[in-house]
Amino acid sequence: MILLLAAWAHAGTPADKVAGKDAAWLQKHLVTEDDALLRAAIVTELALARELGAVGDLVRAATDRDARVRRAALEGLFGMGVVDAGADDAVLTGLSDVDPEVRQAARKAAAARVRSGATDVIGSICTLARRAETWTTRQAAVLSLEGAPAGDPVDPALVE
Repeated sequence: MILLLAAWAHAGTPADKVAGKDAAWLQKHLVTEDDALLRAAIVTELALARELGAVGDLVRAATDRDARVRRAALEGLFGMGVVDAGADDAVLTGLSDVDPEVRQAARKAAAARVRSGATDVIGSICTLARRAETWTTRQAAVLSLEGAPAGDPVDPALVE
């Protein structure tokens, strides 16, 4: 048992420790792991495996106490191309994150949803751009609207 723990401790980077693990193992350890770097690696591995059954885990990870995990979750949702109300909510919340790298990941994911023509997301982003309490959130919202297809319903109050 001690040798097993020693092997685990010296297995290399967090990504090395989770590489090739099955979804059940990853999902279990995402909840129980204390090490933020390892949680971020788990989130990344779930996304790379395109585990659609793990979308809820990624959405929950987008609210993790550690910014590295939140960023990995948003990047994973974006990379998987998830179209899901929970994922959209996580992305919209990420636009208001205090960490600039998390906001950047959320902005990229939001921009992808805007380019796809997701009118409900576009409306929510327009509302954030107009009513958010912080300028960083308003900026992230406006930037995520760049590249919207012509003819998408953009809130007229933003362009007046």
